[in-house]
Amino acid sequence: MASLVGFSISPAAAKPQLVLRPGPREAIEGVTDTRNTLVVNLSENVKGAAYVYRHGATGWTRTRLALPDNATIALGSASQESDELFVTVSSYLLPNSLWLADAATGSRRRGLGGLRRGSGLPAPASQRCPSPQASC
Repeated sequence: MASLVGFSISPAAAKPQLVLRPGPREAIEGVTDTRNTLVVNLSENVKGAAYVYRHGATGWTRTRLALPDNATIALGSASQESDELFVTVSSYLLPNSLWLADAATGSRRRGLGGLRRGSGLPAPASQRCPSPQASC
């Protein structure tokens, strides 16, 4: 089981500091950084979660991003100019969905989902109308 350790960028103070030691039913699935935060994709009892870590005077603190429960979570691209990042969420009841989250405020909004009617994305070839005159 791997732990997550942080270092100061100052050579004089570069000693390791524990950020996260997963419990017996947890696993670190991914880590990304934004301008001011560290975001960790943590599997808890096989359920995905995303936590935002901030370093302050008293050490590391964490808050959970409000994403759907009982889902698979994957961290995507993160901004180095802000605290925004993309998160992919999927479950049996929720198709693959792209979310835009702000790690600083905890806000998030669901973006484009899977290929489906009304999503603005082209339909798969098997679902296209045979002719422009057809009503599908």
